Amino acid sequence: MTEDEIMEIVKAFGAAAKRAVEAGADGIQLHGAHGYLINEFLSPFFNSRTDSWGGLRTVSHMEEVLENKYADFISMSRPFIREPFLVNKIKEGKMDKVSCVSCNRCLAAVPNDLPIYCYNKGFPK
Repeated sequence: MTEDEIMEIVKAFGAAAKRAVEAGADGIQLHGAHGYLINEFLSPFFNSRTDSWGGLRTVSHMEEVLENKYADFISMSRPFIREPFLVNKIKEGKMDKVSCVSCNRCLAAVPNDLPIYCYNKGFPK
């Protein structure tokens, strides 16, 4: 995907959000999980880009997004499966990058009768 194609999609998301607000919505949530397009940019498992669209999962990047008011808040879920004390570690300055790679194996465990757990190194034999 070229950077021009990415910008076209970003503008389309913005236009859709504008239509929702014009229709009376008081909030917009962009679903960035479960292997959809936004998730593919956030996941180092899928995103191996070396341009400005790569490497979007650091605490410093999240802080930049919030400080520049690109978003009102950052939402995470799967990283807590791998690192349940993630927020405390970030707050204490003990980490700048989550180790979850958003491979979605934790969620794939459910239909395979496995407990929710980080299986980024593979499922049990």
